[in-house]
Amino acid sequence: MLARIKEGKDIIILEGEKDCDNAEKFGLFATTFCGGARKWSEEYSKLFQDAKVICLPDNDEVGRNGMHFIASKLVKVAKSVRWLELPDIPEKGDFTDWIGVIGNDIKK
Repeated sequence: MLARIKEGKDIIILEGEKDCDNAEKFGLFATTFCGGARKWSEEYSKLFQDAKVICLPDNDEVGRNGMHFIASKLVKVAKSVRWLELPDIPEKGDFTDWIGVIGNDIKK
């Protein structure tokens, strides 16, 4: 991750390893965090110094609130923090649900 930040590449923050694994299949670099969003540590924030971050919450109030908490910490250290909510996913859906929507997969 630190090498990607140094290269100026986007880092996507998702809410789970499954979503990170699926993002990698699209050629995206994503990371997640331990213990839920409210467990975000200032030590994590230090890793994102000068990063270009995209916060992508799960589609529910808990997910959006938790990711907002993380974004509020990262905005203090990152080069940029952007917010992305995916369309056409069910309540409590996530990145993995989104790639399951017809037309969003990587198959040709």
